Amino acid sequence: MQKKLHNGLKIIKLSQAMKRKVTVVIITLIIILIGGYYYEQENTRSQHKGLYQKGPLSNPNIETANFVAANEGPTVNEIELKSQLEELNEQLIDARAELKLAQDKLILSTSKNTILENDLQDSRDTLETLQKVLERIAESMPK
Repeated sequence: MQKKLHNGLKIIKLSQAMKRKVTVVIITLIIILIGGYYYEQENTRSQHKGLYQKGPLSNPNIETANFVAANEGPTVNEIELKSQLEELNEQLIDARAELKLAQDKLILSTSKNTILENDLQDSRDTLETLQKVLERIAESMPK
């Protein structure tokens, strides 16, 4: 009877180890996402600071655009800049979509973890009940 009880405890320990692993993975993902967000924010800020410290006229594309007459229409540089802006816009949209997807996956993983914890607790309760029943049966059986 004690072997079965010992094996039952061994199964519970394995489940607790899996629970710890899942928790560590989720926490690691959260830290990575937060770190990536702040890294990107700092990178963006430093790029803006670099542009404003030099001044807007230090960029040759902007300098050229400032001296073009308004009635000539868009220049090659303006068209290039608009194209680059559209490309960056698309990259930003794609990055936001990927971040949203990662966030949804994290939420799903957290939900699954909660469900598994509840199932594990139910299994433990059932195991305890069955062990008590088996002990009563063993005590009531003639030796």
